[in-house]
Amino acid sequence: MKPSQGLIFFEFLVFIIFRKFNDVPMRAIFASLLLLFVSIQLLAQTTSFKDNRWFDYKKYPNFYSNPIREQAEVIVSADSLIVHLGSKVLRYKVKGVTDISTKTKSSREFKVDENGAEATVAISRTQEDYFGKRRQIAWIQGNGWIVMVPLTAITPIGYLFPGDVAIDIGAERTRIVGYYDYDLMRRVNAEEYKRSGGSYNLLIWTDDKCRKDVQIELRADGTGTWWYGQTAKNCTNKEEQAFKWKLEQVVDEGRRAMMLTLTADVESNQYVIDELTDKKLTLRGEFNISDEKDTTSEGYLSLSRKKK
Repeated sequence: MKPSQGLIFFEFLVFIIFRKFNDVPMRAIFASLLLLFVSIQLLAQTTSFKDNRWFDYKKYPNFYSNPIREQAEVIVSADSLIVHLGSKVLRYKVKGVTDISTKTKSSREFKVDENGAEATVAISRTQEDYFGKRRQIAWIQGNGWIVMVPLTAITPIGYLFPGDVAIDIGAERTRIVGYYDYDLMRRVNAEEYKRSGGSYNLLIWTDDKCRKDVQIELRADGTGTWWYGQTAKNCTNKEEQAFKWKLEQVVDEGRRAMMLTLTADVESNQYVIDELTDKKLTLRGEFNISDEKDTTSEGYLSLSRKKK
């Protein structure tokens, strides 16, 4: 709902409550609905960063090795920041916002009022190692505290950091056209690394030639074909699937990304483009990477561009 629409709806509700209903109970009901509407409008203007840890760098100089395992949440709106650090709540009034974007840094700095003095709360995008996997996080830093939040734990998940350049989707549609052969596959979920006790980057399908026998062709007219078991010897399960494809820009984990959608008949599969170069195409999405039928897991499928 646009602000102007919201204001009109707000005025309409006020009119109904106070002009149309003389009955006190009915006024109370509509007043409750009005309060709910206003609350929804306020929530729609906020962004929440939430994680189950935070860091006290005043108490622990080597703070990263001393996380405080308490629920942390930073709620950002146009005029205030509310920071929950366990049972402690910090409230800041926003006085100004500055976006900083360089080759190595993408941050939003909030000038805030902290007990009558001016302070800075900065939200930056960076990376951390988590269970053997590098992941994108939001690094939120105030006076003496730091909250690190995976970009998947930001609400709404479409939060965009400053400096994100729009993708030339037309040029990328032209660049993705081609014929690709299987390179490797690996899992996405970092939690599985901890449970398995093995290397996170352990490759999938390394011993089965038929399961590695995957080719994809994306043609310029928006059609394509996906082949299984066509070139390796003695593959009993040979498949060929025609599809239509489209490439569009989306917001994924707080960053601009491309989504490749493959549609065959009425079924569609969507994959985030993790890498697209003149030699490689890497897709992230749901794949059948186990021996169980109809069981899928999130993974990366890396393909090498070949001549057909």
